[in-house]
Amino acid sequence: MKTIFYSFFAVFLLFISVNSRAQKVDSSYEVATWFGFHDATVSYTFDDGCSGQFTKAIPIFDEFGYKLTLFSVIDWSTENWTKLQNAAKNGHEVASHTVTHPNLSNITKENQLIELQNSRDEINKRIPGYNCITIAYPFCAAGDYSICRNFYIAARGCQGLIEGKTPRDFLNVSSIVCGSQGNLKTAADLNNITQSIISAKGWGVFLFHGIDNDGGYSPFSSDELRTNLEYVHAHDSQLWVSTFADASRYILERNALNVKELSVNDEFITLSVSDTLNNAVFNHAISLSRSLPAGWTNAEVTQNGKSATSKLVGIGTSKKVQFDVVPDAGEVKIVKR
Repeated sequence: MKTIFYSFFAVFLLFISVNSRAQKVDSSYEVATWFGFHDATVSYTFDDGCSGQFTKAIPIFDEFGYKLTLFSVIDWSTENWTKLQNAAKNGHEVASHTVTHPNLSNITKENQLIELQNSRDEINKRIPGYNCITIAYPFCAAGDYSICRNFYIAARGCQGLIEGKTPRDFLNVSSIVCGSQGNLKTAADLNNITQSIISAKGWGVFLFHGIDNDGGYSPFSSDELRTNLEYVHAHDSQLWVSTFADASRYILERNALNVKELSVNDEFITLSVSDTLNNAVFNHAISLSRSLPAGWTNAEVTQNGKSATSKLVGIGTSKKVQFDVVPDAGEVKIVKR
């Protein structure tokens, strides 16, 4: 009984976390819409654990330093757990695609609960220390939202749309199907949509299955995938390539952020950066900027006494310091240099 109580208490905290969104930011600060002040975000998601995802796709993404999301079906992953563990260690996301790949809209609530909870729990069991927080609906068919939100902060559908800076529905985030059965069959197709994502300053989610001739649904060429990533790499200053989970975390943290300046003097500025979310789940760094005070030519940023990623942008009196800090991870200090 105690285990059940704690399980439902954890679910309650997750629900409160996802639904607490009220940004409050002192006027001296700007919160980046996307991490690193990029113009837009793109996520590459792969379903079903097709073999080419491990032999072809992951090595290409590793070559470019990008991370992808692997939505995994538990009953189809018998031979893949070591590969999934290695992918997770390398920073790729391993997420849920249910236990048996059913159409959730056609099964009972009791069976939906089994599919959603057990798939999450099995991933967390198989990958020690991991926290599975997102899911992709098999056949793009959502089930009962009240069950899904108990276990996941975001779920992926496939409406073929580019999301804005905040999805219309976090429990049915749109994606665009790639490959022979989708509208995006070549690198040129992907590149065109990528440019549209940049122009929209939004979040684009690509959905892949098979790679080359691995027998997966809607296969996509690994050569074409590489060509697209070369295009994306050429637009690194504009695009944040993110896992599905990290993009979801960032948006929800950004929307719930509280930035309050605590003190200002000639040598340093102190501020608090917090949110109302569950820190065990929402722990992605948020990008902020502040204009340098008069007389400052340089600055560095620390959080909880440790150096934070920062850089100067602009020239003359318009100089700003941009920096990345994690909400609720300690006092932030901007120090004159």
